Amino acid sequence: MVRGRRPDSVEDHILAGTFRADRHGSTDDEAKTPEGRPDAPADMPEAVRLIWDEIVQQLDEMGIISPVYKLPLVRYCYMVNRWQEVCNWIEENGVTVEGQHGPKTAPQVAIERNLCSELVKLEKEFGLTPATRKGLKVVNPQPKKKGIATRDRRRG
Repeated sequence: MVRGRRPDSVEDHILAGTFRADRHGSTDDEAKTPEGRPDAPADMPEAVRLIWDEIVQQLDEMGIISPVYKLPLVRYCYMVNRWQEVCNWIEENGVTVEGQHGPKTAPQVAIERNLCSELVKLEKEFGLTPATRKGLKVVNPQPKKKGIATRDRRRG
């Protein structure tokens, strides 16, 4: 198990202005992700495809989408769909079922809890929670305009 915080990437150091080649290595040492959107699998069910389209659109707007994220996105979309189905079942049937010795918690409640836990992990990886989005850095930011207007704002 890894302990401590994740080390900053070379790109993080460059964005923060703390990059030093003697400490952080070359910018060529890290893998670059190709740009563009991943294609949805052809056999993806329609309900899952709707989730796919929505999440890919959101990640594209955030500037963090890449074809290499296809498999985690597929997993995420299927899990969201499964979570929605379980939530619908619980909504219709309640959180308890009749057991041999009286009412007991429905198995779907545990399934929903486990899916929520796994979904939160994936959402953190993609920067889909407020806390992770706060620390998320886009590697290719838009160039900042330098000029008198920028300096004037700093002074006053």
